[in-house]
Amino acid sequence: MDRKLFFTLFVALLLGAMLWQLYLIFEPFVNSLLWAGVLVSLSYPVYARLLARMPKRPEVAALLMCLGLTLGLVLPFLFLMVLLFQDLSEGARQLSHSAQNINFDTLRHHPILQQPWLVQIQEFLGRFVKVENLDFKNTAMNSLKGLSQFMLASSTDFFKALSGMVILLLLVEINLFFLFCDGKRFVDYLKSLIPIESQYKDLVLGRMREVVQASIFGSVGTACAQGLLGGLGFLVLGVPSAILWGVTMTVLSFLPLVGPPVVWAPAAAWLFFQGHPIKALILVLWGTLVVGTIDNILRPILISSVSSEDNRLNTLVLFLAVLGGLKVFGFLGIVLAPLMIVLTLTLIELVQIGLGYPQVKRLIVPEPALPAPPDPAPEG
Repeated sequence: MDRKLFFTLFVALLLGAMLWQLYLIFEPFVNSLLWAGVLVSLSYPVYARLLARMPKRPEVAALLMCLGLTLGLVLPFLFLMVLLFQDLSEGARQLSHSAQNINFDTLRHHPILQQPWLVQIQEFLGRFVKVENLDFKNTAMNSLKGLSQFMLASSTDFFKALSGMVILLLLVEINLFFLFCDGKRFVDYLKSLIPIESQYKDLVLGRMREVVQASIFGSVGTACAQGLLGGLGFLVLGVPSAILWGVTMTVLSFLPLVGPPVVWAPAAAWLFFQGHPIKALILVLWGTLVVGTIDNILRPILISSVSSEDNRLNTLVLFLAVLGGLKVFGFLGIVLAPLMIVLTLTLIELVQIGLGYPQVKRLIVPEPALPAPPDPAPEG
């Protein structure tokens, strides 16, 4: 074997082994690094303006940014988690109390269940099932008891998870400081490793930045708005555990086929059967006209404010990417999955451009502008 080829193979294998070992070393800190990278990508313009006022003190500017992000994001998040923990415990107690006070005989003869079409359904089902022989109360009591126990157990596990979350936030804070200070140098080094022309490097990184911003502002911003509005409606109408259900609606807002109606629709039914039909109607109107439509209004505005039209994914592709990303990467999949799709499409376009493919749709490289026609010569 040629000595040069042997040396190349040996170095490649050694490099692969070293990269794998480095991955094992830094693997416990990947999540904190990724979250810090997302936050730096979103807030770097603010840091750049702050650094312009104190160019000789980048550490102070980075420290001020970390303090601002902590006061603006981390502390409210921790406060919300504490309220959610309290709401879980209170919700479990209220579920147990409600289960003991439900009169299912009265509920079965409720006027709304005496509607002709519902009576026909009951008569049809009565041919196969004897409703009189069903013990609704014990069944519901057991179900609600299991749900309340689950909520109590979840509140205990949640407290344990909160301590781990605090450690993660501390690591994110440390990473934020050094990424603000050395982030530009790190990005320049990564750009030097990419074997393409300089103009393409900037375009690829620009697309990646747009996808991160669109994912955070579009998905997270809309989900938070829906959860906030839904929880506010619950709070005003007196639905128990409004904070818990608001957070639940925020999480479900990331799933287009599920969404907040899974939460507010049963809550409206609960209000109706509790003897509050007006409140139930208000909650249905609020959930449909406000919580439901804010997604279609706010999401396009947020995405268009940070992302170009050519960098937006098809709705079906985005939906599948979010679902798969949540399964593979956890909550970070909301950002990483669309980022990987756009990055893959961008690399395919770069390969097509490099091969001179004539049918390539130039989404990356803008077509050269045609020269303006010369002014007509004056007559005479």
